Amino acid sequence: MFDQLFSRQGISLERLKTLCEIAAAEGIAKAAGGDQSRQSQYSRQLKDLETHFGTALFNRQTKTLTEAGSRVLEACKPFLTSLEKLSADFSAANQTVSIGAGQAALDWVLFPRFAALSNAFPRIVWSIRDFNSKDITTRLLDYSLDFGILRKEACQNKDMLECRELGVMKFALFVPSALRHGTTIPVAAMASSEQFTPAFAKIAEKFTPPLVVKLRCQSFPAIKTIVRTGQCAGMLPLLAADGFAKPEFEIVKTPEFNTLARNYVLAANRKNMSMRDLEKVHNKLAAVCRMQHQD
Repeated sequence: MFDQLFSRQGISLERLKTLCEIAAAEGIAKAAGGDQSRQSQYSRQLKDLETHFGTALFNRQTKTLTEAGSRVLEACKPFLTSLEKLSADFSAANQTVSIGAGQAALDWVLFPRFAALSNAFPRIVWSIRDFNSKDITTRLLDYSLDFGILRKEACQNKDMLECRELGVMKFALFVPSALRHGTTIPVAAMASSEQFTPAFAKIAEKFTPPLVVKLRCQSFPAIKTIVRTGQCAGMLPLLAADGFAKPEFEIVKTPEFNTLARNYVLAANRKNMSMRDLEKVHNKLAAVCRMQHQD
């Protein structure tokens, strides 16, 4: 078995690890961190791999992998990642499973239902990471993340990723009732959003008293925090409504918010799920995180 692969010397887990480090650092010297002894070792290990495969794997001038090197990296990186995860799983009493999501999805989709997930898999330790949708896709594809909750349109590479529909996240304007008595209503808004700014402008034109942005935040959970103090209104997912009791807060829904609705999916790398036997986890996680209808 695998006689052709092992008929020639020069290949090993350590040498493949070195290739991954050289590719990530974009150079042998950078990968070695300035250590001359390690740099010589890395150069020797890279040469051993090139001798084994019978072709150059790294271009020393451009500091990039050759086409052959990219193919070797594509084959060995998921293999090494899976071995590392298996080693961690087998050496500990509990298996670690990682989930990536934006803070809004964590706060209003995953965390409120975490007990059901934990009870279903008592031996799993969950590693929760805050990433944007683009980073989640990248990390799923390079096997550094097991699952991701992300916007449907950001879930690319459908050949490698399996996506389960979680539903639509809808939005509304959350207004502390006491602010209705002023001449204007101060608003906390996202710091930068091509999607939210036009919708807010349309709503601000119609609202009485007028809406005026006084604070810009980096995340919806940050907006929720300031709105709960009663000092500002803010656009938030309708999933956050449980934290705002009437009559202290008013939740305003208008047709303009329909354009802000976001479709979410739960994504996983098919090969990673197969290697780590995570299909049951994927099914349960999708069921637990499926968003209910938001009125």
